[in-house]
Amino acid sequence: MKKSLIALAVLGSVAGMAQAQSSVTLYGLADIWVGSTKAEINGVGSSVTKVDGSGLATSRFGLKGSEDLGGGLKANFQLEQGFNIDTGTAGNSTGTAGSQAFDRQAWVGVSGGFGEVQVGKTWSSYDDIRSSANDNFNANVAASFNTWVGYTDRPVNSIKYISPTVGGFSGSVTYGLGEDKLANANGKSSSLTSLGLQYANGPVFVGLAYQSEKDGGQHPDQRLLRLRRGQAGGRLQPSQGHHRSWRFQGQGMERGRGSARGRQPELRFWLRPVEG
Repeated sequence: MKKSLIALAVLGSVAGMAQAQSSVTLYGLADIWVGSTKAEINGVGSSVTKVDGSGLATSRFGLKGSEDLGGGLKANFQLEQGFNIDTGTAGNSTGTAGSQAFDRQAWVGVSGGFGEVQVGKTWSSYDDIRSSANDNFNANVAASFNTWVGYTDRPVNSIKYISPTVGGFSGSVTYGLGEDKLANANGKSSSLTSLGLQYANGPVFVGLAYQSEKDGGQHPDQRLLRLRRGQAGGRLQPSQGHHRSWRFQGQGMERGRGSARGRQPELRFWLRPVEG
């Protein structure tokens, strides 16, 4: 099989070198809870006392870093893995269990005055808008998670461009390559195109997002459109989020809306290597 190499491949080795520098940061979030859950089946209820994780936010750890390339350019990378804190096992939000070493993010890129480019497994531009003004600090109990969660939020084999912010306005575009043309009987390849535009000024946020998912296999294609507005609160202050969503699949269209207000104290940890 003949392969072509492009200059962007250099980013992988540059970002790998950054791991040996002091710019590398180990970060994470640990969420655990103890409580009782109750379920009812055919009128018969039972309760279970349990220790569980990711009640409000998904537990995760990661590595991120950057290296100054000179001329206002930086090489960046980020690797992030979810985990189940109650059992110590790796969490796999996408794919088969155990199939991904970094199931949340895995990318390298370059940034400068032009904005930023990320290559690998990134968050989609559509999901950036959904989460940017989400209630409860984008926790797992946030309202927008209950409106069409069946979209691709972290496309693999993706290329993402994030623009600089000008007058409060910024945007991004993400394109994901399916790389499955030979595997599909119809000879078609899957792909994802995601766009996001936002305005943020202090606590005020307004965002518009669009995402098109083409499936080269047996599943129907879908397109999603989302309009969000919100007001962010402080760490212990109420936050508000409102959204309207539209999903187009085949000849049909669905609409949804949501609104929520909440507060969530959140503990995070960051560990940075210390030179001695």
